[in-house]
Amino acid sequence: MTTWITDENGNRASIEYWGSKEKAREALATLDSLEALAAVKAGEHDVKIDPTDNSTRAERAFRAIWPAYDDADPKTAVRDVLADLRHLCDLMGWDMATIDREAHDAYQYDLLDADGTARNETLQGRISALGG
Repeated sequence: MTTWITDENGNRASIEYWGSKEKAREALATLDSLEALAAVKAGEHDVKIDPTDNSTRAERAFRAIWPAYDDADPKTAVRDVLADLRHLCDLMGWDMATIDREAHDAYQYDLLDADGTARNETLQGRISALGG
């Protein structure tokens, strides 16, 4: 049976999902709406990329990895994805170092094209609420 906590806006958080009553309350306090998190958990990855806003790229990446790697905190999930990508490169005979350099070049281009690093306090808060 699921035990729910409800905030003044009608949003609810499961104590079992968050691991404790305190963490569920923190999630409710941090999130504007649990609908965005539900979309992530449901695997909805339809983030429209805005070339002038790198936070849209960050959100697309997070939505792509979080459903598959939600057994850890978000930072650990990123580490695990990077490790698994190395395994994929080994399997396929691809040079991970070359791909990583090309990715860094693309990242640098995105920084110039979008005038800086990703900034989105709402998204950052949602990810932080998950333990990041």
